[in-house]
Amino acid sequence: YGTVLYSLMYFIPIFLAVYFGTDLVKNIVSSIPVWVTNGLTLASKILPAYGFALLLRTMLTKKMIPFLLLGFLITAYSGLSITGIAAFACIVAFVMAQVKFNGKDNRTAVSEPDPLDDL
Repeated sequence: YGTVLYSLMYFIPIFLAVYFGTDLVKNIVSSIPVWVTNGLTLASKILPAYGFALLLRTMLTKKMIPFLLLGFLITAYSGLSITGIAAFACIVAFVMAQVKFNGKDNRTAVSEPDPLDDL
């Protein structure tokens, strides 16, 4: 029943908003207390920092710090969009993975000759 309840939770308000129009939505929004609106505004300003902190907490290791600093410096001083930098970073990560997994670390093992083969 979870999917049905989840769907109804979104369907009913959206249906009522479309059916009754913008007047109903404006009246509902204007009836929200100012302290709730101020709290939501404050939360919207804090949320990006909180998300960034969660990301750093899970992903930041000593091996990743140079990549974090490099990405920050490129974003701050290059004038490129974050999307372009992220695409470039994905390409670099792919190339680094190919070099690591297809490089000299994965040599095929050569078996030693069996001394009994000569007999």
